[in-house]
Amino acid sequence: MALAAVGVIVTGCLGQAGQTTPTDGQSSQLFDGATDICQSAGGAQISAIEAVDIANQTAACTQVGAIKSDCNCNQGTGTCWLDIEGEHQGCAPACVINVDTREAEVNWRCTGAVSQ
Repeated sequence: MALAAVGVIVTGCLGQAGQTTPTDGQSSQLFDGATDICQSAGGAQISAIEAVDIANQTAACTQVGAIKSDCNCNQGTGTCWLDIEGEHQGCAPACVINVDTREAEVNWRCTGAVSQ
């Protein structure tokens, strides 16, 4: 059972050896560091460091808060998700980098729940 979970975790990203693992197109991988690469379904690639650099140069992302360096790579959508620090009631914002276009935008990931 533990081995199956590990197989899902490495989907969609290239490791230090540069080898890909099979993907179902919807799995994601958390990575951090210069040797980790996020790859889109179309074959475009971005490193964690480049993704953070793009996020830090995108005003829409930096105005929300500090960009975290851990990237959640989603090969199915061709995106690298970087969490944004800060308090945003009911939301967990992320700076989302499109691996193919290198464009970034904020996804607020709000629950819709209202505290009283």
